Amino acid sequence: MCNLISQDEMLKHIKYICKKYPNRIAGSEIEKNAAYYIGAEFEKSGAEVSFEEFPVLEWKPHDAKLSIYTPIKESIKCCAMPYSPSCEIRGELKFVGLGFEDKDYIDAEGKIALIELCPYDVTEDKTQYLRAVRNNVKAVIFFNSIPKTDIRIFPIVETQNWNMKTGKRPTKPILSISYENGIKLVGLLKKAKVELEISIKAEVIENAKSVNVIGTIEGAKFPDEVVLVTAHHDCWFEGANDNIASVCMLFEIIKVFKKYKPLRTMKFVSFGAEEIGALEFCPWLWTNGSKFFADSDLNIVGVLNNELLGAGDALSVQGTGAEIRKVILDTADVLKLKKKYKKIDTWHAFINSDHYPFTLKGIPTAQFSGKSALTQYKNYHTSTDTPEDIHEETLMDLACLAASSGFFLSHSLFLPYDLSVCFDELLNGNTELKARGLIQMNKDSVINLDKLIELLHRQKDLSDELCEIKNSLEKIYTGNNKEIEKYASKMNKKILEIIKKINLNSYHSVAYGEYGLHIVPIIIQMFPSLQALEDLYFTKKAIESLKDKNLSGTLNNLRNIYPYKSLSNGIEFYPPRFMPEYDLDLPFINPKEEIFSLENKKESNYEREILSLTKKYETTKNLIKKEIDILYKNLDFEKTLENLIKEGKSLLKKLKS
Repeated sequence: MCNLISQDEMLKHIKYICKKYPNRIAGSEIEKNAAYYIGAEFEKSGAEVSFEEFPVLEWKPHDAKLSIYTPIKESIKCCAMPYSPSCEIRGELKFVGLGFEDKDYIDAEGKIALIELCPYDVTEDKTQYLRAVRNNVKAVIFFNSIPKTDIRIFPIVETQNWNMKTGKRPTKPILSISYENGIKLVGLLKKAKVELEISIKAEVIENAKSVNVIGTIEGAKFPDEVVLVTAHHDCWFEGANDNIASVCMLFEIIKVFKKYKPLRTMKFVSFGAEEIGALEFCPWLWTNGSKFFADSDLNIVGVLNNELLGAGDALSVQGTGAEIRKVILDTADVLKLKKKYKKIDTWHAFINSDHYPFTLKGIPTAQFSGKSALTQYKNYHTSTDTPEDIHEETLMDLACLAASSGFFLSHSLFLPYDLSVCFDELLNGNTELKARGLIQMNKDSVINLDKLIELLHRQKDLSDELCEIKNSLEKIYTGNNKEIEKYASKMNKKILEIIKKINLNSYHSVAYGEYGLHIVPIIIQMFPSLQALEDLYFTKKAIESLKDKNLSGTLNNLRNIYPYKSLSNGIEFYPPRFMPEYDLDLPFINPKEEIFSLENKKESNYEREILSLTKKYETTKNLIKKEIDILYKNLDFEKTLENLIKEGKSLLKKLKS
């Protein structure tokens, strides 16, 4: 089927849209016009087209100027950062480096702060900006940390903590300039006092409209089961790799499914407002078009999202769980892409694009990218993200992988999800994803997990038995047997329900430490509510050491309770652990207070610390016991699996007689 995908056609459309519709900012006329062009191409390719409007907070930049006033007179190319307020100001410049610490801002109050964008995580501009605001600067100028990539743009929020609800728009003017111009200003500061003039004219439009473009090819057998293949069309600058290349790939994939009629309904969706536009200025996850679409009542059985497809010469696949990762990697194997690329970088479904609103509903989702991480694409969100920068071979290979994966999801009688691999990953973890399974967690656990482990083992065995029945029925099926189709429809529904529950009770985003004004990790973890089992283990050992008056042993154990060392300043942060997507605190033990007390204690009377640690230990232990009971209840599918097996065996017996 890959021979139906034309690389030349994709590149032709990419070049046209980039030149005709640059700066496709959410809610703008340019974004709408690009969306209508996309809809017309969907229709030409063979899909039935519809448009879905939704409200956004549009940011409209009219003009931005930056001039050196002293010691020389010179204009500097710049862009206003979204959603910078308008301003007309003059002020003295102060270079604060990366600007992560208050000490960087000595003598910066009332001045214009010049900040280098974080070189190892370009999305930390929020953290840098918050620190600048806290130190009462007049305005902020970011300069790119990568040479020869021009200006980089990100939306800025003035909210300390991550959440998916409401945030605060920036109150200080913000500009972005290139690396070269940033270094020029740093050089000037070494010689003399530098004064700048900043002019920004921009407006925020409440309740503007963005649009999702939807192309549909209805399924022949299971029209109510929907597979999505998605991308977003809004962008900064020309946005070739991010992300119109992925949209133009959809034009070609539609042609494949027009020729090879799917059993399930295929919907090809180009989302608006992925980059900005949240009505309440949500500080954590924009993806507004996909959030709006994900709230529909469609029976979505799988989502294949595409982002930065031509951004490099590597393949990356994110996946919600083992079920969809196996489908994608097996497909890549069939296409010989594993051999070609040596290794396909595989990781959890992370928070960085339009697949994530579906992930939060437990729906199996995957995302394809041409790089293993956004920070590895040097032209990300810059004016140098142009059609000339697209890695054409990677784009073609990922188009083929997306089309073929969509084919397996839409053309299989039974959904190609293997429940057995899901249960196996919950039990044994995943080394590549650095995820510990329940068996490993149970080794040193102070709370016994045997009951939960035994349940998952039984269900893995039942899943293997169900898979055999499914394979037998597929061999018998000739393309038109209503009884098998009815059973397949029922099994698909039940299997999807199980997978959703597994996904909603396994992998989640977790924030560590006092996030907001420091760089701290947001990572995906399996069973985040059980991560404090390690806290319990080390706290118990610390209490035992303290009772034996072994101070060094106590401190060593307490320091093993997940410290995180900030990359910017070497400061260690301890829990709390927090799930931003649900605004939920997770169980944790924070030993910081006891460590400080013991490090500064002169006498050997440790009763206060023993009592304090014991109280934290018992409180956390009780919380985790409750979490284990909830997990057992939520992951108990035995009756459902047994009923499917019983019904499947009965059908096989009937068909063979």
